[in-house]
Amino acid sequence: MNIMLVQAFDYAKIPHIALSEIAFSAGLPGNEITNARKFIFPYGYCYRGYRQFPTYLKSFDISRNRKILLIRDPRDILVSEYFSTAYSHELPANGLVREEMLKLRNFARAIGVDKYCLSQVEVYQRNFENYRALLDGEIRVYRYEDVVFEKSKWLADMLSYFEVIIPPAVVENIAAAHDLRPERENPAEHVRQVKPANFRLHLKPETVEILNREFKIELKRHGYDT
Repeated sequence: MNIMLVQAFDYAKIPHIALSEIAFSAGLPGNEITNARKFIFPYGYCYRGYRQFPTYLKSFDISRNRKILLIRDPRDILVSEYFSTAYSHELPANGLVREEMLKLRNFARAIGVDKYCLSQVEVYQRNFENYRALLDGEIRVYRYEDVVFEKSKWLADMLSYFEVIIPPAVVENIAAAHDLRPERENPAEHVRQVKPANFRLHLKPETVEILNREFKIELKRHGYDT
């Protein structure tokens, strides 16, 4: 989603800023910006690429700003998080974030997928909780499972929502370039696999049962089966 929007906005000459990516590249925690009001403006820019709701945005009233939120089955999120953390996630060249990610990588590899997923439950419960307040304002929510195999329609809908007009052929080309569907799962690749409900292949039934209970609210709210 992020890469497709970047290319579409670039084509349409829409200014966009990824504060979390800038912080990550510098090896800095992207959620701890203390002077956000100096460079976040209410109109005219797209702020994108957030993988969690940043604390500093709570000081802004963004209820009427147009926003998009991509939701995924929390059980698939956790499994994807494990493989990304343990094997494939890019690391910054230096800085505090690199050190913390290397520690987490060693931790994930040492305890395995089931224990790692359970260890991250509270983190993702907070993430979902932080986004709940946005659901009552101006927002368009997408489910990963509903859009991953129809990227051109997805991109076209997002651009329509933002009232950004680019030629349909450009939309198709952007979507096609990022429609990655690996034939087999490869833990070493960032795009490890794209099929929904992949958690069932990796987690023990008792782990799934715990996750079903812990994420009961999110699973029900966003239409995921248990």
